[in-house]
Amino acid sequence: MMKNIALFLVVLFSANFKAKAEDGYRLWLRYDLVSDQTKLSAYKKSITGWMIEGESPTLNVARKELQIGLAGLLGNSTPSIKATGLKEGNIIAGTVTSSPIIASLKLSDKLSAIDKEGFIITKTSINNKKVIVIAATEDVGVLYGVFHFLRLIQTQQEIGNISVESSPKIK
Repeated sequence: MMKNIALFLVVLFSANFKAKAEDGYRLWLRYDLVSDQTKLSAYKKSITGWMIEGESPTLNVARKELQIGLAGLLGNSTPSIKATGLKEGNIIAGTVTSSPIIASLKLSDKLSAIDKEGFIITKTSINNKKVIVIAATEDVGVLYGVFHFLRLIQTQQEIGNISVESSPKIK
């Protein structure tokens, strides 16, 4: 009798509640769709594509994170672009040494004021196109900048006139 009641309860609960397994990645980095439809629409208009210039294991991680994060937060696959296809609303990330575009922006003074793990996120114009730039002196700074940018969207912060300079307090 007790076995039947226990079995009944298991079937009842499993029918009414769907268990969703979490992996370690989603426990830490959860890129769920932005719930505020007005913000979501604004983000989709502000972010039309992205590129991370340079090749290294760290930049590859940043590239993958930006792709996964934007897809989850915006609910669509934001395209990766090439430097020749630069358009309004693109995100360009890299270092002065890995990215000719970042190097052309004359951010050296600002970048020299931050730690090697620091980053700058700013909205600027390139060839009369408004873009978002994530710049750093080292690849790890680009990765941290990408995480910071995704966190801003995740917490539904304003990115229209974004201007962030960050350097870690502790190495």
